Amino acid sequence: MNEILNEESYKQTLFYPEALKYKIAKFFSEKKPDEALKISLEMTSESFYKDKPWKDAYFVKNGLFESSFLAIIGAYVDLKNIDKAKAYLKIAEKKFSYNFDLKYYIEEVSLLEAKKR
Repeated sequence: MNEILNEESYKQTLFYPEALKYKIAKFFSEKKPDEALKISLEMTSESFYKDKPWKDAYFVKNGLFESSFLAIIGAYVDLKNIDKAKAYLKIAEKKFSYNFDLKYYIEEVSLLEAKKR
């Protein structure tokens, strides 16, 4: 899979960010939140989608950008970094208040916060 993901022609297709989304999920299931965080941060950078033919599809409501952004919160929760998780959550609550998955991340950050007390 890594060989395919590194092919420049594949990066021009919408399958590329979708495949990375599944790779993030795999890292979470393998208890590797640092790897999931690395990919999620990359996927939310402008250089990731700049000049890609799939750029517009990436930004649709409840799209790949939002999924990647929310995955950052999940990674910081798994890494027990409450400050960064809360900072990203605050942004997500403003930008993606309609996103159904946001409720899950609010709960996760609240649980982490309760454990820290």
